[in-house]
Amino acid sequence: MGTLANMACHWDCGIGPYLMDDMDVLRLCRSILWNENDARVLLETTRLLNTFLSCSIDTSHQTVIEHDNLTEFLTPVSMAPSIFHQYTLIICNTLYSELLLKSLELMTRIVVYTNAITHNITRRRQRLVASTDTKRDEDDEFRFMDKADTLALVNWGAERLEEEGRGVGIGMGFHRGVAKNVMHLLWALMAYGMVSIAECGPEMTHGLEQSMSRLVSYIQDDDMDARVEDEDIQSLAQALNTKLSMAS
Repeated sequence: MGTLANMACHWDCGIGPYLMDDMDVLRLCRSILWNENDARVLLETTRLLNTFLSCSIDTSHQTVIEHDNLTEFLTPVSMAPSIFHQYTLIICNTLYSELLLKSLELMTRIVVYTNAITHNITRRRQRLVASTDTKRDEDDEFRFMDKADTLALVNWGAERLEEEGRGVGIGMGFHRGVAKNVMHLLWALMAYGMVSIAECGPEMTHGLEQSMSRLVSYIQDDDMDARVEDEDIQSLAQALNTKLSMAS
């Protein structure tokens, strides 16, 4: 656990690129995700993976730099659960707030990364072949994750936002960090077409809209406890509501 923590914390000391180039480090992370139950070890693993992905996503220029080892790590292997599936289980079951937050951040980055490289793969194929193979494009779209996992995350996220809206979230109170990261993940899944609005259904869509309305109202009414995340939460709520309204 200490080694993983050191890797995550000392990225800027010059060892970062070497870690990314060492597939054994990513294999270790995969093994931990498959076999480890200690939340502290999972947290340090998640922090390291977050560092890998954040260095592959240039948010200022909105570009993704594909790294072969990272892509291989995220690609499911036979007879084993995918990385996306493992983090779906962690998110839907953990009561450890810090692990939940880091896992939500990581999954949002995974969605952004895999969406970008999937589209690159598709574009390369389209340049190589004259005809468009729709089935092949769909296979590419979901080669890193199963539809069942994306739907499970949306269902869990809707329930969690409903709890946060009632002030009974993790830690028995409104947790801004959880609300913000849940909304960010849900928006990413819908914006990149990994879950359609139709698949959410009218009941869930209405519930999400109500939950976000309550969250925004709570933030706006609570002048005495303004936080840095408040503006992000309101922006994400607006973006997610805009996405949901497309089904109307």
